[in-house]
Amino acid sequence: MDISIALMVALVSWRVDGLCVDGGIRLMGGRAQTADGRVEVCYNNVWGRVCDSSWSSLEAGVVCKQLGYQGGVPYNDGYFGRSSGPVYLSNVRCLGSETNLIGCSHDHISSSSADCHYTTDVGVSCYNQTKVECTDWSLRLVGGKESGVDGRLEVCLSNQWGTVSGTNWNDKNTGVVCRQLNATFSGGMTSSTFSPATGPIQLSSVSCLGNEPTILECDHTSVAGPFPDFSNHESDIGIRCWKNATLDQLPSPYLLITTNAGVLQMGMDGTHLALVVDQPTLYPMYGLDYDIREGTLYWSSYTYQQRLPIQQSHLDGSGISPMLDAACIAGISLDWVHHRLFWTNYCDGSIHMYDLTNGTDTLLFNSTLSDDVAVDPINGFIYWSSQTPGRIERGSLIGGSREVLHSTDLACVLSLSLDLASDRLVWNDFCLLKIEMSFTNGSHRTTLLSPINAYGMALFRGVLYWTERSDQNLIHAVKSLRIGSRGNITTVANFSIEPVKIRVVDMSTQPLANPLKLNCSSTALGARLVVNCSANHTSKSLSCSVQNRTIDQCKLPLTIDLPSVDSTTITIVITATDVYGLTSASSVLYTKPTPYIHLVNNSPKIKGNSVSFDVTVSQPILSMFCQVTNQIKNNCTLGHYTVQGLQAGTYTFTAQATTADGQTAVISRHFNIASGSSDCVLVLTNDGIMVTKDVAIVEFASTGSPKAFICIIDNKRSIYPCTSPLKLSGLGTGSHTLMMGTTGCAGNSPVMVETFQVM
Repeated sequence: MDISIALMVALVSWRVDGLCVDGGIRLMGGRAQTADGRVEVCYNNVWGRVCDSSWSSLEAGVVCKQLGYQGGVPYNDGYFGRSSGPVYLSNVRCLGSETNLIGCSHDHISSSSADCHYTTDVGVSCYNQTKVECTDWSLRLVGGKESGVDGRLEVCLSNQWGTVSGTNWNDKNTGVVCRQLNATFSGGMTSSTFSPATGPIQLSSVSCLGNEPTILECDHTSVAGPFPDFSNHESDIGIRCWKNATLDQLPSPYLLITTNAGVLQMGMDGTHLALVVDQPTLYPMYGLDYDIREGTLYWSSYTYQQRLPIQQSHLDGSGISPMLDAACIAGISLDWVHHRLFWTNYCDGSIHMYDLTNGTDTLLFNSTLSDDVAVDPINGFIYWSSQTPGRIERGSLIGGSREVLHSTDLACVLSLSLDLASDRLVWNDFCLLKIEMSFTNGSHRTTLLSPINAYGMALFRGVLYWTERSDQNLIHAVKSLRIGSRGNITTVANFSIEPVKIRVVDMSTQPLANPLKLNCSSTALGARLVVNCSANHTSKSLSCSVQNRTIDQCKLPLTIDLPSVDSTTITIVITATDVYGLTSASSVLYTKPTPYIHLVNNSPKIKGNSVSFDVTVSQPILSMFCQVTNQIKNNCTLGHYTVQGLQAGTYTFTAQATTADGQTAVISRHFNIASGSSDCVLVLTNDGIMVTKDVAIVEFASTGSPKAFICIIDNKRSIYPCTSPLKLSGLGTGSHTLMMGTTGCAGNSPVMVETFQVM
């Protein structure tokens, strides 16, 4: 019986590595967990070979559909190795609609034929892929963070999506692809971070000039037949496109990165990629900083003995213009408070300050091979790194106060970064392959990562971001590490262009409206007034004055002895001067509180020939004395005060208190000691006579059981009977006298006289 007839009769079901059933197919010699390999067919319980003459994607498709897959890619020339079995089929020719390989036209070759060598065994790579209607030469990006912006590049051919080989791919190809995908894309870069596909490889050897409207116009090879060199999907090309910069759609904070293609911006997670400044040059962009308040971006280009200016633009990359033209400009750092730009000269090692307001440049320090620079405008320091020998130094923003923070185990520090919130300084040593950190004063030095191939760095809210560059294509990266996370490094983005320096832009940060702002307040502590101040950044010097009198050696907190100041109202002025000589003053106005004395518990209390008082004051006192007419008792204490052995007559009780801040309070009370005895004693209750404007309120009482009270005002107007509380209105300004007496008391009637003022 003919072998083809026998195989067709025996067709039952197929598996890649199943039992040998006549007409069955299996794939051998392929990769684990994948549907690819050398095609073998079963006949008479023996697996045999298929010769590769005329083997194409049509035959591969039929094989894979017979195995339960949706399609396949052909391989020949013994790509998946040799088989030891007999040759069963050759010159297989399929239409593509067949359900099994035996249904295709083919020739039978005996097992002893010498016309089919072991190097010509056929192979396939099968795939499952949802069929999506697509237009030839349309493109898409799959598997990225942002839909339509990044991902594995796929192209549609013959109504089927497939990948593109990355062999010899370049950024010109990427630019054409990104502009074909979206007219708003200005370009892109290559990335190998996206997972490989399992479908067909549609294109290879793509070579664009860069100005083509579509990838179809570029030189390329269409993978329509067997191309073993392109069978590995690990070479599938990935693309990250960038849009024209739009700050209104950009999250805050975000990253700015200088590269050999321009200035990139991206979100902290690697999304929202855009080329802010598209300015590829022979010399890569290097130093980088920005000013939120002015909305300005600054960058330098790294050269040696070549004059290239520091340039500026708006944060969205528009309005590019040169500013400072100098040679060997390396690191730059902005003092956003005072609008000054600091920069290093790599050739002669000098550190400069450029005033952005008046355009003057000032030499601050001389060093050797200085590279990066970082500015702390709040505390008035500039930090810089040097090589040969390796050092990290700092000094004043106006020059001077120079000190070496680190000078051991350093070779070539390329980047410095300050985090003012945590008072940390971070740097990377490119030669010694390590990232280190210390406090800004140089203490507590520690190694964060080693070995590490870092270049530029930025420390933001406890997270360190850095760029990595490599001589190998497609593995340049931006990475991050949360400080204290024990080396848990995150890759933010991978791309082909070379990243250099990096900065974090935080649009929520409100820059200081004034260079220096001082706020002072005071607190009274007994006889002392303590004045303290806060400022938005550190001042260089302070001056103090009290009542226009300058205080020597002004230091905060400032303590003032209140009794030594005669005035009730005290004016204190604190003036701070920053590192540039700019000043800010803050005034504190303090008014000594006016104390007053209370007589409580129906004071005075008269009993026979003795009188007692209960005294309290409104605030703490330094000293107090009490007096009954000429009988003085010094330093009487608050509380109960008694005078005995008084003769009949009218007396005046006076109490005077002195507070810690030098204020005094005085109260007087008149009382009468009657001759003989009386069971009635007149007293004022509560606070005695309370005066408000031209109205006086008198609260009084009496011991015993008087029949009535009689009141006489200014020896002119009498009120009988008068009752408590007594309201006296219509009083003119000045001193007034109130005389009170009782009727119906046994013995002599007591009389009490009080004097009060109406203001």
